Amino acid sequence: MDTLIVLHSHMRHLVMLLAAFAVVLPAVAALRRVALSKIDVLAVRLFAGVVTLQWLLGLIQLVMRWSDLGDGLRTRLEHAALMTVVVGLVHMSGRWIKAPADVGPRNLTFFMLACLLLIQLGIALVAPHFTIFASFM
Repeated sequence: MDTLIVLHSHMRHLVMLLAAFAVVLPAVAALRRVALSKIDVLAVRLFAGVVTLQWLLGLIQLVMRWSDLGDGLRTRLEHAALMTVVVGLVHMSGRWIKAPADVGPRNLTFFMLACLLLIQLGIALVAPHFTIFASFM
């Protein structure tokens, strides 16, 4: 169980790194007004896969530690609900991957940026000192 907790905790760094690529690469394509390249699509899909894996690890951890959470249960449930929204959003990004070059990269950039911000808010719920929002809290 401790391995699962540590893995879920430290995997957020990989999620944030892939989120940066999933935002920047489509943004560059949008600024250049070209279609998404295979590398751009790969970055977004890899981000979606890692976010889904992270969500599954968190869900398993939530179920296994349900009785141990006590007063922190509400916060963990809010975190899980927000991350469920993120997983839904990140998997809807496929719509913009297949869109024409004039709107696809731009909308995908906004979608990925929204996912990145929601992930930061979700992390701020459970560990405020590990986010970019720490200076505002």
